[in-house]
This record gives sequence, C-alpha cells and structure tokens, in this order.
Amino acid sequence: MANNNRSRTRSRSNRNTKISNTFNKYSSKSKPISNHSRVEREEINREVTKKEAITFGIILLLVILGIVFLGWFLTLILFIGCSLIYIIIKKLINQKNQKRKKIATIALTAFLLACIAAVAGLCVFMGYIAISAPKFDKNKLNQKESTIIYDADGKEITKLGAEMRENITYDNLSESLINALIATEDSRFFDHNGVDIPRFVTASIKQVLGQSNAGGASTLSMQLAKNKFNGDEARGIEGIVRKFKDIYVAVFKIEKNYTKEEIIEMYLNSWWFAQDGDANYGGICGVEQASQYFFGKSVSDLSLPEAAMLVGMVNNPVYYNPYIYPEMINLFLMH
Repeated sequence: MANNNRSRTRSRSNRNTKISNTFNKYSSKSKPISNHSRVEREEINREVTKKEAITFGIILLLVILGIVFLGWFLTLILFIGCSLIYIIIKKLINQKNQKRKKIATIALTAFLLACIAAVAGLCVFMGYIAISAPKFDKNKLNQKESTIIYDADGKEITKLGAEMRENITYDNLSESLINALIATEDSRFFDHNGVDIPRFVTASIKQVLGQSNAGGASTLSMQLAKNKFNGDEARGIEGIVRKFKDIYVAVFKIEKNYTKEEIIEMYLNSWWFAQDGDANYGGICGVEQASQYFFGKSVSDLSLPEAAMLVGMVNNPVYYNPYIYPEMINLFLMH
C-alpha cells in the first residue's frame, strides 16, 4: 500500500513537471520583445528598405536606358523576360533544400551581373556609335536642282548640273504616291521615332536563322541616313556597325530635326531613277522629274499604278524601268 502511494506521488510529480515545462516553453514565446531585439529588427528593416530602394533605382535606370536605346517595345519584352527569370530564381532560393538554395543564389547573382554587364556593354557600344558617326550636315539632305537655261523668249534651252532634278514639296505629292511608299517601304512610319523595333527584331532573327527573305528593316529615316551619311557597307561587323549608325542618325538627328512630312519630301526628292543619256546631267533624280520623264505629268497627278511603279523603282531603278523592261509597266497597270 505504501509502495502504491509512493508510485502515485512520483507519477503526479512527473506530470506536474511536464506541465510546468510546457507552460514555460510557450510563455517564453509570448514574452515582450526586449529593446535590444526591437532595435535589431528596426535596423534589419532599414537595411531591407535601403536594398529595395537601390534595386528599384537600378531597374528604373535600366528601363530608361532601354527605352532610349532600344525603344519601348523591346524594353517591355526584356523587362518581362528578366522579371520571370528573377521570380523563378527567387522561389528556388526560398526553398528549404540548402543545395538548391545555394545553386539558385549563385544563378541569381550571375544573372544580375550578366544584366548589368549587358547594359554596360550596350551603353559603351552606343557611345562608340555616337562618337564615330559622321557629323550631321543638314546641307546633305537638301537636294540641289538642275540649272535651267532659257532663251530670250523664256523657252527652255537645256538643263545643266550633275543631276537632273526638280524638287517637290509634300503638299504637292499625290495621296496615291504617299500611300504606296508607306505600304511598301515603312508601314509604321508615322508611329515610330526613326526605327521600327518589332520589324527590326523580326528581321534580325530571320537573318540569324539564315532566311533569305529577312530584309534589312530600314525605315525611311534610316535609308536617308545610309544614303546621305553612312554609306552602304552591309557585310560582317562593319555592316552591323553601319546599321546602328543608321539608327543613331535616324533617331537622334533626322527625326529630331524634321517632321514626318519633311522626311518623306527629302526621301522622294533624293532618289536616282534613270539615266537619260544627256551629257549635261547625270540622270533622272527625284520623284517629280521621274514622273515628268516617264509619264509626262506632275507627280501630283499620278494614278495608283503609276505611283506604285515609281515606288518600285526606288528599290530597283533598272529592273522596274519601263524603257528597259516594258513588260514591267503592264505588271503595275494590271493592279
């Protein structure tokens, strides 16, 4: 009997001890945070806020640089892609698996460093393009007209000059010609700032894949930049550098100094269309002179098929010349 009482007493004592330990365990968690712990937590929060501010500043800087050098479309695509990669790596870092967490941390660091290096490289490259681009001379965009010699009665005797050209203003261009030009050469001309990013990216991908129909994706402004300032080098590294010089001159020089209408005017007044054979001048230049030469009327009176033929000659003045290939005029008139 005494042994049973002692056993019960010991059991109650052990139970009370467990209850006391459990109470102390949970009550310790509910103790108020000491001033020391609160200060540490506030310092941690400040550090986190500081890092977030720095990260936001870097992202904002990269976005601004992207919009300036790449345009909003490509910047948006890159931003979405980088954000998805960042989110995936972040989730891997938050996993409990220490090995995966370590690999994800290394991958995130490498990814961020690669982004910074890419942006820095882009800035250096664009800086080189801006420095090495030819000096922008507005006089190169002003097309000189041929000199006309008249007799005493005011009748034209001949024209003199390196090129036979009669300039025309945008207001005197036919709507058919403008529509044909935009549809053929630069469908988003009135929407972009000198470079058509979606078209440029698509053409670049096709060129990398070796597709023959990739095209050059040059806008009207870029074509002016190439023809008047940068030359026509198209191969290798020199071709790539020249293409970016075209973009730089088109975006930061031509589009910043001229309206869209003025650019179309300069573009159409600049092209060589045919060789007339007269010793006094080098050829038929400018769309007005071409219209007079091929159709005997002003460019403002052109029909859509006639306008389409002249726009086709911008790409290939020999192949679409009706005097050399008469069947080509039928091709345009049929449409």
